[in-house]
Parts: sequence; structure tokens; C-alpha cells
Amino acid sequence: MDFKLFPLKIKLSSRTLITITIFYMVVIYFLTISEKVGFPGETGRLINNVAHVPIFFILTTLYLICFNSLNLFSFKLSYLCSLFLAIIFSLLTEYLQSHISYRTASLMDTFFNFIGIILAMTFYKKLFCQFPNNLTKVNPNK
Repeated sequence: MDFKLFPLKIKLSSRTLITITIFYMVVIYFLTISEKVGFPGETGRLINNVAHVPIFFILTTLYLICFNSLNLFSFKLSYLCSLFLAIIFSLLTEYLQSHISYRTASLMDTFFNFIGIILAMTFYKKLFCQFPNNLTKVNPNK
């Protein structure tokens, strides 16, 4: 099935969307285990924390697009599966960092991850309900 993303009018197959999502998850994984990631100092700490918002916004949006492009579930179930996966991935990255000697897990990072997730879920639902034919063929009222 082709997926058309309003307003970009890009047609991508479900397989391509899944590949992009997995690639993005691998990039996040490597950022998670990398030793030299981020900016130094107090200002750098704020920038590093806030960077979690767009990272998880994009990841959650990719999950939403993938689930809806597959048309395997209703909109609500696809929405909940995407939310569940995003939360699990967020928690797993922080858990992984707690077991790496040169990294630390942070509740603040998790908080910013969740902000990105919530923003993506809200934005996608509003956009989906406003332009359902431009996102996928899934009916949001199921």
C-alpha cells in the first residue's frame, strides 16, 4: 500500500516506511551507546535534554505512519500500539544507558522523551482527523 503524507505528496510503500523507522531506531541506539554525544556545560545539558523532544517526536510519528500504512488495525489500535512502542523504546534507551559505564540514565531525559511522544501523538491525531485521505486509508472512527 502506498502512503501519502500531507502536504508533501510523497508516496512510500509500507516496506520503505518500516525500513526508515528501523534505521532511525538504530541511529537512536548508537546515539544512546556513544561516548561523545552532546554539548558540554550547563547550557549544553539543557540543549541535550531538549534534543530528546524532536528525536522522540520523529520516532513516534514514524511508528504512527507505519502502523496506519499497514492497515492491519483500526486507527485507535494503531495509535495505542505506536504509543506503547514509543514509551517502551524510550524506557529501554534510558535503561541501556544505566548499564553503560560512561553514560547515565536520567529521569529528565525520559521526561523530554515523553514530551516528544505526546506532541507527536497529539499532532498526528489532529492532522489525521483533519485530513484523513491525505495520510492513509485507515478510518480514524473505527
